[in-house]
Amino acid sequence: MLDIKEQIRREKLYHKRRAGFVMLNSWNNKQLAFGIVTVVLMIFGLNTGETLFFALCGGTYSILVFSRWWHNNALKGVSISFQLDKKRIFPGETTILRVEVSNRKRFSIPFIRFCFKTHSSVSIKGMKRVELNRKRVVWSNLCGVKGKQTVVYEYELTVNERGLIRLDDVDLESGDPFGIGKVTRRENASLELVVYPSFVDLIPIRTNFQNETGDHTVRRFLFDDPTYHVGARPYAPGDSMKRIDWNVSARTRTLYTKQFAFTSQKHVAIIGNVHTAEVHWMSQENEVIERTISMLATLMKWCTEQGYTYEWMLNIKLPKVRKYVHENGGVNKTDFIYNLEKLGRLKSFISVNILAVFAKMQEVSSAGKIILVITSYRTEKMEQEWRKLIKKGGQVWVIDPKHEEIKIERYHVRGRKGEKSRVS
Repeated sequence: MLDIKEQIRREKLYHKRRAGFVMLNSWNNKQLAFGIVTVVLMIFGLNTGETLFFALCGGTYSILVFSRWWHNNALKGVSISFQLDKKRIFPGETTILRVEVSNRKRFSIPFIRFCFKTHSSVSIKGMKRVELNRKRVVWSNLCGVKGKQTVVYEYELTVNERGLIRLDDVDLESGDPFGIGKVTRRENASLELVVYPSFVDLIPIRTNFQNETGDHTVRRFLFDDPTYHVGARPYAPGDSMKRIDWNVSARTRTLYTKQFAFTSQKHVAIIGNVHTAEVHWMSQENEVIERTISMLATLMKWCTEQGYTYEWMLNIKLPKVRKYVHENGGVNKTDFIYNLEKLGRLKSFISVNILAVFAKMQEVSSAGKIILVITSYRTEKMEQEWRKLIKKGGQVWVIDPKHEEIKIERYHVRGRKGEKSRVS
């Protein structure tokens, strides 16, 4: 029985000593210095009996106790949350970042520093920026909040590049009024912002896709299907007054024309090549890759406006996914926004050989299919795949993303007559 009591006593003593060491380890250099000064003043006061030493000892001890109390209680009742005015934007567009700081305690906190990390393409007006490396920066700012109150701060946030911006961890820091101690805490913001790819200007509005006999293979306005309304487009000279959408025109104060589905369906396949040279592991130019994705988004928008169904492919694979990226799109805006978000979230991927994409296209190719290839180079093997697609009745049009102006060139099989079509 005595052995058990002795063992319990030793365990309690061990935990007390361990708690004391943990407390000392949590002290910073200034607090340790104040503790040493307090002990020294106490010793001088006991040896000399001077009241001044006891008074100074009591003052330093009071400051030290208050600093430790502040360290343990300052941020316990503080919470911070982040909200975005718009969670889907285009490069260069501005959204409002709202930071809400709440204090549930009765005492006021004179200042709180909050900081978080983002991509270097992010710009926040009104916050301090510190660069960590080429791709990451730290944003921070000071704020204060009174007891039992909530303060809201607004900042203008702008992103200059396409991608997915995440805001996960936010670090809070507050110091006591004497400046000898500080407390830090980390919270999870769980905020994300999707930046869509930008659109390329000077897209050919009326591209004349013709087959070798001169017949048009795009959708024609034979007559509309009035049971399927797909949206509205800006009024163009020659549109019938019966097709004007007066409701949309009244809201926007600009004439808009109703757009219906056609009685016939035409399909466009858009293939993007992220490589810039035949040796693809040596050809990773981010500028050309972003230009290719922007052209892909522009062509999807153009197909939606023209009423074409489409599909798009890129010679990339997502992490932990074996298949390359392949999505379908309809004629409505919902499909277009869904695919636009897919392109906006593309950031981490593995590039694959473009020939595998063309080989897959041959399996699903059909007569009359229009194939738009976005590539900055061409090889003999690529042209062989194009000729196979043409033999199945398809058309191949090539777009070079390195050009500032979009130029669509028709690819012809060698030995056939026909002028090389080119639309700018």
